[in-house]
Amino acid sequence: MQTKLVTHIVIVAIFTLLSIGSAVANNSADPNSTLQLSSAYFSQKRTVHIVLPPSYEQGNTSYPVLYLTDGQSNLEHTASAARFLAQQHKIPELIIVAVETNEHRTRDLTPSYRKGSLAVLGHFAGSTRQQNPGGAEMLLQFIDKELIPYVDKHYRTSGYRALAGHSFGGLFATYALLEKPDLFNGVMLASPSLWWDKERLLNDLLAKALINKCIYISMADESEIITQPFQRLNDAWRKPNGIDFKAQHFSGETHMSVVYPSYYHGLQHLFNHYQPSLKVAAASVTQLEKHVAIAKSLYGLKAYPYDALTSLGYTALFERNFTAAINLFSFVSQHNSESLNALRQLAMAYQQKGDKPSLLKTYQAMLKLEGLSEREQKHLFYEIKALQHLH
Repeated sequence: MQTKLVTHIVIVAIFTLLSIGSAVANNSADPNSTLQLSSAYFSQKRTVHIVLPPSYEQGNTSYPVLYLTDGQSNLEHTASAARFLAQQHKIPELIIVAVETNEHRTRDLTPSYRKGSLAVLGHFAGSTRQQNPGGAEMLLQFIDKELIPYVDKHYRTSGYRALAGHSFGGLFATYALLEKPDLFNGVMLASPSLWWDKERLLNDLLAKALINKCIYISMADESEIITQPFQRLNDAWRKPNGIDFKAQHFSGETHMSVVYPSYYHGLQHLFNHYQPSLKVAAASVTQLEKHVAIAKSLYGLKAYPYDALTSLGYTALFERNFTAAINLFSFVSQHNSESLNALRQLAMAYQQKGDKPSLLKTYQAMLKLEGLSEREQKHLFYEIKALQHLH
C-alpha cells in the first residue's frame, strides 16, 4: 500500500512538470535570443533560448556550453546560479542553451521501453502511454546534428559541453551519455527517473566504461522508485573508477524543488577543477601551474582568468594563510601582464607575514613597472630606504 502511495506521488510530480512547463513558457528569463529552429527530426520548430555570459561582447573569449532540458522552467534559476558562481570564480562563465520540452515532454525525454515495463506506474501507465513515450532518440539527434552545430557556428564555444536534466530530463541526459558518450563532457542528473524500463539505462550505465566523464546526481526526500537507483549508482561509483562522480541527497526538498539546489551544486562539481583549493595553492607555485594547465585543457580555455586566483589570494590573506596567498600572488604576477596589482597584494602578504627581505624585493620589483603614481613612487622609495636601513 505504501509503495503504491509513494509511486502515485512521484507520478503526480512528473505530470505536474508538464503543467508547470506550459504555465511558465512565456515567463522565462530574458535570454539574449530565442530561436525557432527547424528540424529534420520533428514536424515542428523547436524553441531554444541562448543566454550569453556578461563578458561575451567585451572580447573574443570562448566559453563552455551548458545544454539544458525543460528550458521553459529551468532556464531562469540555472542562468542566475551560473552567473553568481562565475562572479565568485567557482566556475567559468558559460553559454547556456535551453531547449523547451514542455509540449511533448514525455515523448521527447524518454527512450524506448519494453512491453509491460510501465506497469510500475499503476493506473498512470495508460496516461503515460497516451503521451507517446520513447522519442528520446529524435531529441538527441536534433541536439547532436542540428542544435550543437548551430551553436558552435554562431557563438564562441570552447569545446566543453555539459548536459543537465531533471526527472525525465535526467533520464534523457543518462540516455545521451550512453548513446553518444563523446557528445558531452559532463552531465547533471537531478532526481533522474532511472526507474524507467525496469532500470535498463541504469544497468547499462553501470556496465559501461565512462572514462574522463564528470557526473553529478541528486535526489530529494523521495520514494524508493527514485532512491533505489540513486543508491545503486552511489554504491557502485563510490570508489575511484575513472569517473569524476558526486552524489547528493537534499533533505527537506521534494522531487519538484530539488532541481534548484541540484544545479547550483552540480555546476560546481562539473567545474571542480576550475579554481584551485587553498591546499593546492599552499603546496607550491608549481602545483598552481599544473592546476591552471589542467583547467585550461579540461574546459577548452585559451587563457586562464587570473582574477580567479587573485580572488582566492584575498581569501587566503583573510584566513592568514600566508603561504597560499604568497604563492597565488607570485604566480599571478609572473603570468599576468597587469602584474602591478598582484605585486601590491604580494607585498601586503609579505608585510602581514613579517617577511621583510621578501617585502623589500617586491617593492623593488614594483618600481620597475609602469603605472605607479608619483605619490606611490615616493612612498615606495621611502619604504625601500627604511627596509634597507634595517639590514
